[in-house]
Amino acid sequence: MWVRAVEKAGCVDCYREICRNIREAPFQGLGGFYVFNPIDQSTIPGEWLIPMTWHQIWDGKSHITGPKTLKEIKYRLPPWIKQ
Repeated sequence: MWVRAVEKAGCVDCYREICRNIREAPFQGLGGFYVFNPIDQSTIPGEWLIPMTWHQIWDGKSHITGPKTLKEIKYRLPPWIKQ
């Protein structure tokens, strides 16, 4: 994925262009088909797409916080993050 993005950008140091190329070009990888959400740069999960879940650990247990279809609990800010 990165090599294709660099080749399209034309240089290895063109970081913004490389990132844009990765975001905008779906990629077939070993784990599935990568399509990126332009809002938060996460991979979009779904049938035939890369499997992706978000977890938080609370009280020693893993809880799924996303995507919506698999969500077990609402995401909570850890106590060490100050707002």
